[in-house]
Amino acid sequence: MPLNDSDDLRDLVTSMFPGPQLVIEGPAKASGQRVVYFCHFEGEADQEPIDPRLPDAVGWGPVVVKVSESGSPNAMAYLRKEVEILGAINSDAYPTLYYDKVYRHDPRDGSSLDRFLFITIEQRVDAQPLSALMDSYRDPSDVRHFLLNAIKALRIMWEHPARLIHRDLKPDNILIREDGSVVIIDLGIVREEGVDGLTNSFVPYGPCSILYASPEQAMNQKRKISYRSDCFSLGIIAYELTAGRNPFGAVGDHFGEVIDRICNHRQDPLREVTGSDVMYSELIDRMLSKQPFQRHRRIADLVSDLERLFV
Repeated sequence: MPLNDSDDLRDLVTSMFPGPQLVIEGPAKASGQRVVYFCHFEGEADQEPIDPRLPDAVGWGPVVVKVSESGSPNAMAYLRKEVEILGAINSDAYPTLYYDKVYRHDPRDGSSLDRFLFITIEQRVDAQPLSALMDSYRDPSDVRHFLLNAIKALRIMWEHPARLIHRDLKPDNILIREDGSVVIIDLGIVREEGVDGLTNSFVPYGPCSILYASPEQAMNQKRKISYRSDCFSLGIIAYELTAGRNPFGAVGDHFGEVIDRICNHRQDPLREVTGSDVMYSELIDRMLSKQPFQRHRRIADLVSDLERLFV
């Protein structure tokens, strides 16, 4: 059974943090195979031995608590990946990680849990998901500004010595602060370019949100996955912002049909759909090229092309 928000889960999670007391304010939008809560801490540390990080929890302010269950080494490795990345990146373009722990016993009675629970606590960023602001970015010049800010945030990963790739960029995973700056969240399926991932090679589809996946990501072509795969996802988002629709499908469409469109069908150019500027339309088309080598070879080249638009 998948993990779902419930009164019992809330009671279990709050029991793990008796002092300072974890207060669950409400659930966030479903995020993959985990339950996410908006929370804060109240009170002081209790008298029992606790993690040395927790006495400072009240000072963290609003937080996001992510609850995942793990029954296999591969699943745990994916969960650990996000912790590793957030711990290694020191940037306001990513939330601060405060706490992570695997729980094997129910604190209420000491019994063993059926599956391990992996809990992380992150800074709750004062920002809104792009998915809630889509109508604010219909003008191509605004979309250009968004893309430049998103690339600025993502370059921290792309240019990391390990050459990290997000692989799951979508409007729900991109937060926009009031000043327009971007925060990237949900790094659970980040991978290093050129390193074998955790997905078996014989699996036909790689881990992704299919409406925003690149062809190589959708088809689990590991050797082709690079920062250009994230750029393809950004191209889909830019197209959707401008046109008001995803170029390859909609929620509820058959998975296989969306895969086929992403891999084999060219999107209608934005200049034909919305009357967008030709240079802008062609840039988005290049970001959405089916083959990675047809997209921008260097990050700097993409940034340069964006900076030349509308000036």
